[in-house]
Amino acid sequence: YNIQKTNGFSVNAESMLMAEKKFGDWGVDGFFGGSVFYNTWGELKAGTQGDGLSSPNYYSLKAGVNGINASSNTWREQRNALFGKVGFSWRSTAFIDVTGRNDWSSTLSASERSYFYPSVAGSLVLSELLPAIDWLSFWKVRASWTQTKLPTGVYDINQAYSVTNDVWGSDKGAYYPNTIRSGNLKPETSEGIEYGTAVNLLNNRLRLDLTHFSKRYYNLQRNAGLSDASGFSDAQVNTDEEFMRRGWEITLSGDIIKTPEFAWTAMLNWSNSKYTYHKLDEIYSSKDYWVAVGNNADIQSTGDYEKHPVTGELILQGGMPVNAVQPSLYHTTPDWAWGFNNELQYRDFTLNFSFDGRTGGMMNDRIAGAMMVNGTHPDTDNQYRYDEVVNGIKNNYVAPGLKIVSGEVTYNADRSIKEDTRVYAPNDVPVSYEAYIRKTGRDHFQNSRDRTFVKLRELSIGYTLPKTLTQKAKMDNVQISLVGQNLWIWMKAFKMTDPDNADTGNLPAPSERLIGFNVKLNF
Repeated sequence: YNIQKTNGFSVNAESMLMAEKKFGDWGVDGFFGGSVFYNTWGELKAGTQGDGLSSPNYYSLKAGVNGINASSNTWREQRNALFGKVGFSWRSTAFIDVTGRNDWSSTLSASERSYFYPSVAGSLVLSELLPAIDWLSFWKVRASWTQTKLPTGVYDINQAYSVTNDVWGSDKGAYYPNTIRSGNLKPETSEGIEYGTAVNLLNNRLRLDLTHFSKRYYNLQRNAGLSDASGFSDAQVNTDEEFMRRGWEITLSGDIIKTPEFAWTAMLNWSNSKYTYHKLDEIYSSKDYWVAVGNNADIQSTGDYEKHPVTGELILQGGMPVNAVQPSLYHTTPDWAWGFNNELQYRDFTLNFSFDGRTGGMMNDRIAGAMMVNGTHPDTDNQYRYDEVVNGIKNNYVAPGLKIVSGEVTYNADRSIKEDTRVYAPNDVPVSYEAYIRKTGRDHFQNSRDRTFVKLRELSIGYTLPKTLTQKAKMDNVQISLVGQNLWIWMKAFKMTDPDNADTGNLPAPSERLIGFNVKLNF
């Protein structure tokens, strides 16, 4: 029996002074402000130990058989900030904005508590400088540089003891932390650069927006492992390791058909990004062979089975798969993502539908693995299972793959193959189907699948009532719509899990198909 009480209180106060002024063709605007954020929260917990309550249905801490455990925690933090912006413009053609912000965070040490981060952004409307062109309605180029900083969490740098009750009888114990916490930890920092262009053509009926972005992450806070001889498990550090995310985003939209009675507007967007190692730390970076400058930094490694280096067939020993020395590698970020939105209107009827999806990238599929282990996966309902469970026929399954006839394989320190003299033959060793599926299904927990999918994200059909009816009810407009979401999905590799529903695939909730209606009244 447990009782828990939590409480929290926060104050966020902000003030700004804003101004703007015109000087002929020039314009200046800006603001200066400050903010104070204070947050406190806590919890008080108490619960019975061991054998629980002494009397059924009598819920009280006093009824605990072996006494109670109690604990309390309190967290407090405060961040003060000064910030400002100044912007310049010329003839509604050229623009530049400069911002700056300085924070003081209570979660950092006094020497690192104050940190500053600026940004600069500019744009130029080229169509205002060029002579009039019939097919060119608007053309702008833009660029920006931004820096952001994040402090540590509350009490992350505090080297404080933890107190535990009843360590020896009624005596208490105090434990020094296993982590060496750094009082000089700097805030994590990221720098982003973005540039792009926007073009409107054919009297603004066709619109294109193109953006390239890159973001560098550094001063990353990590718990670096230490030798057990030090008496600690790890130490807080700012590593010299850096990461980079680069990518493109394209949006194309247009009024495909535009008549007094019928209109069709569509928008297609496409984006990609790649997250890579930009710089390595000689001490703290991983020594795995796939960690190198320029390589994907979102690579996940997981156990795999031994496979033929050429054909990819499973190598079996005693009829069962053999765990591989080399891990299986995959990256989680999709190769690219896309969306396609449409709006069609005919007189008083409207039809909206949107598709989107991801291509590439991998994700764990733990649900399929759990279903295989427990025999609830549809693929386990077959003749092998029937013969073993119903007819009692054991060792009735010969798995497809190869067995080793002679030879051996040796590996280098980085787990790459040094020499391989193995000779193979088709596997002919029968095993229990249930034992085979339980092993491969259990290992399947960590296996990854291609998360490529296409989804009908939303579909809506609407009707606007004639004004002759709505005006009688003193209303300007009435629209009734039937709306559906997640109505259809196609998946390349997943069957039991929606790969759009969770990034980890760790037993996520099922995807929901939603159907409803919308009534919009304008007075």
